[in-house]
Amino acid sequence: MKFIYFIFLFIINSLVTNAQNWILIDDSLNEINLANKVSYFKDSTNKLTDSVLLNEVNFIESKNEFLNFKITKSTIWLKIVFKNTQSKILKNYLCIDQLNINKLELFKVENNSLIKVDRTFGTDFNIINKKFPVSGFTFKINLNPNDSSIYYIKVSTKGQLFIPLFIRNYETYNNLWFNRFLFFGIYVGIIAALLFYNLFLAISIYDERKTYIWYLFHTLFILLTQSSLQGFSNLFLWSNNHFMANQSVNLFTCLVSISGIEYAKSFLHLKVTKNYIIKFLYLYQIIYLVIFFISILGYVDVAYTIIQPVQLSIAILMITLSSNLVFKGNRLALFYLISWFTLFVGIIIFILTDLQILPYNLFTSQILLYGSALQVILLSIAQADKYNILKLEEQKAQEKALSIANLNERIIREQNVVLEEKVNLRTVELSNTNIQLNEALISLKDAQMQLIEKEKMSSLGQLTAGIAHEINNPINFVTGNIKPLKRDVLMVIDLLNNFEDVAKSSLTVEEKTAKLKMLKLDLDFDYLNEEINFLLKGIEEGASRTAEIVKGLKIFSRTDEFETKIANVNDGLNSTLVLLNNLISTKIKVIKEFDNENAVIEHFPGKLNQVFMNILSNSIFAINQKWVNETGGVINIKTENIDGRFVISFTDNGIGMSEDVLNRIYEPFYTTKPVGAGTGLGMSIVYKTIELHKGKITIDSKLNQGTTIKIEIPNKLII
Repeated sequence: MKFIYFIFLFIINSLVTNAQNWILIDDSLNEINLANKVSYFKDSTNKLTDSVLLNEVNFIESKNEFLNFKITKSTIWLKIVFKNTQSKILKNYLCIDQLNINKLELFKVENNSLIKVDRTFGTDFNIINKKFPVSGFTFKINLNPNDSSIYYIKVSTKGQLFIPLFIRNYETYNNLWFNRFLFFGIYVGIIAALLFYNLFLAISIYDERKTYIWYLFHTLFILLTQSSLQGFSNLFLWSNNHFMANQSVNLFTCLVSISGIEYAKSFLHLKVTKNYIIKFLYLYQIIYLVIFFISILGYVDVAYTIIQPVQLSIAILMITLSSNLVFKGNRLALFYLISWFTLFVGIIIFILTDLQILPYNLFTSQILLYGSALQVILLSIAQADKYNILKLEEQKAQEKALSIANLNERIIREQNVVLEEKVNLRTVELSNTNIQLNEALISLKDAQMQLIEKEKMSSLGQLTAGIAHEINNPINFVTGNIKPLKRDVLMVIDLLNNFEDVAKSSLTVEEKTAKLKMLKLDLDFDYLNEEINFLLKGIEEGASRTAEIVKGLKIFSRTDEFETKIANVNDGLNSTLVLLNNLISTKIKVIKEFDNENAVIEHFPGKLNQVFMNILSNSIFAINQKWVNETGGVINIKTENIDGRFVISFTDNGIGMSEDVLNRIYEPFYTTKPVGAGTGLGMSIVYKTIELHKGKITIDSKLNQGTTIKIEIPNKLII
């Protein structure tokens, strides 16, 4: 029973073999395209066994001029039947002119079973066939005299599955691959020469360095892309790197486009001339980045499917853009347009070949190589043309500048004669004017001093009431205690006289003692003694308070108009607060945070005290405007030494200032106070005084919230 089944299978296989197109081989063979002479089967399960394959009757005869299975996840089996028509052994080469295949195996039918010819090749395995290292995937086929042989080719890949399948004799095989290597060598030489030439220009021309750098990246990625498409990268650059062998075409295509877009933006100055188009170019760059990472993640077929229409659309966009610029008279865009149009034609031919509309031959298979080479050359010419244009424009600008300089020189010579006469005439006038200006300057300085004195007098007027009130209280206290003290002293003197009379009398000791006790009791001597001490203490406090006010006034009113002094800033602040005590009263709380260890610095004490007076007067006015007769006003005064600068901060919770007031606060005669309440010179003098101290003043104020004024003075002044 098994024997009968075997005979049945053998007959079926023989029928299938006879049904297959025979490929007749003889000595006249140069090259045969096997695309329409083979049959194929798509194994969608990718698990087809040898025994099932040999008995599979669903092989489809190919009718196309070349084998293009597009993007497929199926394993493709190709069946080829060769017949030697001569009586001698024929030796030929079975060639697959494509190195970008993941897995490829060749089998020969012997004794109704598949025998593998050579080892497994492809980018997932051994990329280089050591027997034929420069010819794609090539296998030597030996055909016995007047015999037929059946071969099966098993192919699978993740991207586009395109199988250029040929049988060639030795001479044709060598000539073909010699020509391909020759063309690619010329291509590499052209690209290398352009890279070195433009690298030299990038180093030499600073203004256009960015454009040249992007051109170099773009050209380098074009070289790597074409090398990967032709399979040479897999042969020479990463023969043992399966990842790069599978991914290089997609990855470098994305990098070519991204760098090409950056080059276009720089070369055509699109940010200046076509700002709106930048958004589209950014979108394309994002798309290419997405394709880049899709490919890295292993979805090579998806990335390849997206790349072709995107490449076509970006080519159309760049052609449209450069055409528009050429139409507007932009000479730089002409070569750029021609270069992109050349590449566009190459892409169209490549896609039409991929769609089996155009035949596969040496020209169509190498079209992107020719197109990219021509594009890079034209772009380099465009670069050189741009450089020449820039040099010409620079030369014209220099000539124009030289012409203008010569014209100016001639005009100057002519005018010098006229001017010399006018100068002589004007010299006397200028001398007179100079005298008048000096007089005006003296008058202005006098006016400035008068204004400053006026502001001081205004401040002095404000102080007068406070000083009078402050001194009047302790003086009244003293004068009020003098009369009762005088009365008490007279009573004591009268008591002493009575004591003397009793002492001189002839009374007995007991009588004298009783008499003295009676006198002290009548005078209430203990109360009198207590009252005298109380009155003396009050006079002492009044005198001390008066001395304190006088001391504060003395410190405040230092005369130091012409030189700096070493003095304590905190003393100046305290003296100013003493003089303003009447205005501060009990309704305003003053918080002092003084740095007492580092407060002695070199400055103009009197002038700085005037600054404190003006700032504190404004703070008191602002608080009274907000709080009126209520309590709640606070003034915080803080001094500190920070990094060699003495900082004084005044913070109040008064009415604050608007933005408009802040912008005009240092303007002379500008004031927000009622008429008669201020001269408008206070903050102007403050600003000038801080300038004199080589310091800085900053004001931060918010309406109805308060104001902070910060003054910074160097510890060591250079006057």
